[in-house]
Amino acid sequence: MSKIFHTKAIILQTIPYGETSIVVTALTELFGIQTYMIKGVRSATKKLNSKANYFQCGALLEMEVYHHPLKQMNFVKEYKWAVVYQHLFTHVLKNCVCLYCIELTQKCLKQPDENPEHFYILERLLIAIDTATATQLAAIPIQYALILFEQLGLLMMNNYDAENHILDLQNGTFINQPPTHTNYVDEPISGYLSTWLSNMSKPEIQQLPTNKNVRKQTLAALEIFFQLHISDFGKIKSLPIMSEVLG
Repeated sequence: MSKIFHTKAIILQTIPYGETSIVVTALTELFGIQTYMIKGVRSATKKLNSKANYFQCGALLEMEVYHHPLKQMNFVKEYKWAVVYQHLFTHVLKNCVCLYCIELTQKCLKQPDENPEHFYILERLLIAIDTATATQLAAIPIQYALILFEQLGLLMMNNYDAENHILDLQNGTFINQPPTHTNYVDEPISGYLSTWLSNMSKPEIQQLPTNKNVRKQTLAALEIFFQLHISDFGKIKSLPIMSEVLG
C-alpha cells in the first residue's frame, strides 16, 4: 500500500496525459528520480493552466506524494512552490542554462535511487542560475558537468603539464602525443579544462577569462566524454542552442 510522504522535488520533464493530466519526471529529495501523475491541471481555462505552470522544467516544489517503492508511477496529492524564481523561467539565457543542466541530470541519473546529495547540488545550482551575473552564467554549464563527473566517479585525472597537454577523453587523462583514436582535445581547450579541474569547487573559477569559442569547444568535449563513459547517453539536445545564445 502506498504511503504519503512530504518531499522537495525538482521537475525534470512534463508530458501531457489525456485531456487534463500530466506525467512528470522529478528529482526528489527523498526518493531520487521518480515519475508522477498529476490529474486535473490542464484545460482551456486559465485557472487550470496556471496549475500546470508549477511543473515547468526546473521548478522547485514542496510536494506531498503517494509513494510505493515497487510502482513505476506514483501520484501527487499536494504541491506548492519551494522557491519562487525571479528570472529563471523568463530570462532567455538563464532558461537555456537551466534546460541544459536539467537535461544533463536526466541523462546521468537514470535510476530511481535515493540521491539527496545530488538533489541539494541541483537545488543550489538552479537558485544560483536565477541570480547569476552574465559571467557566472557562462561558467555554470561547465562547472555542473564536472560536478556530475565527480558524482558519478568519472572525474578525469588532472596530470596536465607542459609535456602532457593533450586530453584523451576516452581514457580521461592528459598525454604527450595524440592517441590513435579521435576522442581527444589539445590546447587551448585541454589547458582550460585542467584549470577547471583544479579549481572547480572555488567560487572564483566562474571568473576565469575565456571566450565563446573556447566555452563552446569545451562543452562539446565534455559531451563526448559523457557519451564515451555513460551508456545510451546520446546527444544533448539543448547544447547547440545554449552554446549560441550564451555569447
